[in-house]
Amino acid sequence: MQLDEPDNTEVPPIVAELAVYQDDPGAGALMEPLAKRDPEAAGQVFPESLRSMYALTLQRQGKQADATALWDAAAATAHSRLAEKQEGYSAPMELAAISAVQGRTSDALDWLEKGYRAGWRDAVLLEMDPFFASVRQEPPVQAAVVTSG
Repeated sequence: MQLDEPDNTEVPPIVAELAVYQDDPGAGALMEPLAKRDPEAAGQVFPESLRSMYALTLQRQGKQADATALWDAAAATAHSRLAEKQEGYSAPMELAAISAVQGRTSDALDWLEKGYRAGWRDAVLLEMDPFFASVRQEPPVQAAVVTSG
Protein backbone atom coordinates (compact mmCIF):
# COMPACT_ATOMS: atom_id res chain seq x y z
CA MET A 1 0.00 0.00 0.00
CA GLN A 2 1.30 3.41 -0.93
CA LEU A 3 0.80 6.45 1.25
CA ASP A 4 -0.56 8.60 -1.57
CA GLU A 5 -3.41 6.33 -2.68
CA PRO A 6 -6.64 8.38 -2.74
CA ASP A 7 -8.61 5.89 -0.61
CA ASN A 8 -5.87 5.62 1.98
CA THR A 9 -7.15 8.12 4.55
CA GLU A 10 -5.90 6.59 7.81
CA VAL A 11 -2.33 5.49 7.21
CA PRO A 12 -0.76 8.81 6.07
CA PRO A 13 -1.82 10.70 9.23
CA ILE A 14 -0.62 7.84 11.43
CA VAL A 15 2.75 7.71 9.66
CA ALA A 16 3.06 11.50 9.88
CA GLU A 17 2.12 11.54 13.58
CA LEU A 18 4.66 8.85 14.37
CA ALA A 19 7.30 10.83 12.48
CA VAL A 20 6.42 13.90 14.61
CA TYR A 21 6.53 11.75 17.75
CA GLN A 22 10.00 10.49 16.83
CA ASP A 23 11.18 13.96 15.81
CA ASP A 24 12.03 12.52 12.42
CA PRO A 25 13.63 15.06 10.04
CA GLY A 26 11.00 14.17 7.40
CA ALA A 27 8.03 14.76 9.71
CA GLY A 28 7.30 18.22 8.34
CA ALA A 29 7.15 16.98 4.75
CA LEU A 30 4.73 14.24 5.79
CA MET A 31 2.55 16.48 7.95
CA GLU A 32 2.42 19.63 5.80
CA PRO A 33 0.09 18.37 3.04
CA LEU A 34 -2.23 16.77 5.59
CA ALA A 35 -2.36 19.95 7.69
CA LYS A 36 -3.02 22.11 4.65
CA ARG A 37 -5.77 19.81 3.35
CA ASP A 38 -7.62 19.50 6.66
CA PRO A 39 -5.97 21.63 9.36
CA GLU A 40 -8.68 21.09 11.96
CA ALA A 41 -8.74 17.30 11.68
CA ALA A 42 -7.66 15.49 14.80
CA GLY A 43 -4.79 13.08 14.61
CA GLN A 44 -5.31 9.34 14.52
CA VAL A 45 -3.01 8.74 17.50
CA PHE A 46 -2.70 11.97 19.47
CA PRO A 47 -5.46 14.47 20.30
CA GLU A 48 -3.92 17.51 18.61
CA SER A 49 -5.06 18.81 15.24
CA LEU A 50 -2.96 18.17 12.17
CA ARG A 51 -2.30 21.93 12.07
CA SER A 52 -0.84 21.88 15.59
CA MET A 53 1.32 18.85 14.82
CA TYR A 54 2.64 20.55 11.72
CA ALA A 55 3.39 23.64 13.83
CA LEU A 56 5.46 21.46 16.15
CA THR A 57 7.60 20.35 13.20
CA LEU A 58 8.11 24.00 12.26
CA GLN A 59 9.09 24.90 15.82
CA ARG A 60 11.63 22.09 15.82
CA GLN A 61 13.08 23.53 12.59
CA GLY A 62 13.56 26.87 14.31
CA LYS A 63 10.57 28.51 12.58
CA GLN A 64 9.00 29.77 15.79
CA ALA A 65 6.97 32.59 14.21
CA ASP A 66 5.37 30.19 11.72
CA ALA A 67 4.63 27.67 14.47
CA THR A 68 3.12 30.34 16.71
CA ALA A 69 0.88 31.59 13.90
CA LEU A 70 -0.45 28.08 13.32
CA TRP A 71 -0.98 27.50 17.04
CA ASP A 72 -2.79 30.82 17.30
CA ALA A 73 -5.12 29.75 14.47
CA ALA A 74 -5.65 26.34 16.09
CA ALA A 75 -6.40 27.95 19.46
CA ALA A 76 -8.87 30.37 17.84
CA THR A 77 -10.68 27.44 16.22
CA ALA A 78 -10.79 25.58 19.53
CA HIS A 79 -12.13 28.63 21.38
CA SER A 80 -14.73 29.10 18.65
CA ARG A 81 -15.87 25.49 19.04
CA LEU A 82 -16.18 25.98 22.79
CA ALA A 83 -18.16 29.21 22.30
CA GLU A 84 -20.50 27.32 19.97
CA LYS A 85 -20.98 24.74 22.75
CA GLN A 86 -19.62 21.93 20.60
CA GLU A 87 -19.32 18.92 22.84
CA GLY A 88 -16.36 16.63 23.17
CA TYR A 89 -12.80 16.80 24.30
CA SER A 90 -11.05 17.87 21.11
CA ALA A 91 -11.11 21.64 21.78
CA PRO A 92 -9.93 21.43 25.41
CA MET A 93 -7.20 18.93 24.48
CA GLU A 94 -6.04 21.14 21.60
CA LEU A 95 -5.77 24.07 24.01
CA ALA A 96 -4.02 21.89 26.61
CA ALA A 97 -1.45 20.76 24.05
CA ILE A 98 -0.77 24.27 22.76
CA SER A 99 -0.49 25.64 26.29
CA ALA A 100 1.89 22.85 27.29
CA VAL A 101 4.17 23.17 24.28
CA GLN A 102 4.32 26.94 24.80
CA GLY A 103 5.32 26.47 28.45
CA ARG A 104 2.09 27.71 30.02
CA THR A 105 1.86 24.92 32.60
CA SER A 106 -1.08 26.23 34.62
CA ASP A 107 -3.20 26.75 31.51
CA ALA A 108 -2.21 23.31 30.19
CA LEU A 109 -3.28 21.62 33.42
CA ASP A 110 -6.58 23.54 33.47
CA TRP A 111 -7.35 22.52 29.88
CA LEU A 112 -6.32 18.92 30.57
CA GLU A 113 -8.81 18.82 33.41
CA LYS A 114 -11.51 20.23 31.12
CA GLY A 115 -10.61 17.67 28.47
CA TYR A 116 -10.92 14.91 31.04
CA ARG A 117 -14.32 16.18 32.16
CA ALA A 118 -15.38 16.29 28.48
CA GLY A 119 -14.55 12.61 28.02
CA TRP A 120 -10.87 12.31 27.17
CA ARG A 121 -9.48 9.20 28.87
CA ASP A 122 -6.17 8.43 27.14
CA ALA A 123 -3.89 9.78 29.85
CA VAL A 124 -1.27 7.14 29.11
CA LEU A 125 -0.65 8.94 25.81
CA LEU A 126 0.64 11.91 27.81
CA GLU A 127 3.77 9.87 28.44
CA MET A 128 4.40 9.77 24.69
CA ASP A 129 2.82 12.93 23.31
CA PRO A 130 5.58 15.45 22.51
CA PHE A 131 3.24 18.36 23.24
CA PHE A 132 3.03 17.41 26.90
CA ALA A 133 6.75 16.92 27.65
CA SER A 134 6.82 20.08 29.79
CA VAL A 135 3.98 18.93 32.07
CA ARG A 136 4.55 15.16 32.34
CA GLN A 137 6.02 15.39 35.82
CA GLU A 138 3.29 17.62 37.21
CA PRO A 139 1.35 15.84 40.00
CA PRO A 140 -2.07 16.09 38.29
CA VAL A 141 -0.65 14.56 35.12
CA GLN A 142 1.12 11.80 37.03
CA ALA A 143 -2.11 11.03 38.92
CA ALA A 144 -4.08 10.85 35.66
CA VAL A 145 -1.52 8.51 34.09
CA VAL A 146 -1.47 6.23 37.12
CA THR A 147 -5.28 6.19 37.32
CA SER A 148 -5.75 5.36 33.65
CA GLY A 149 -2.83 2.93 33.37
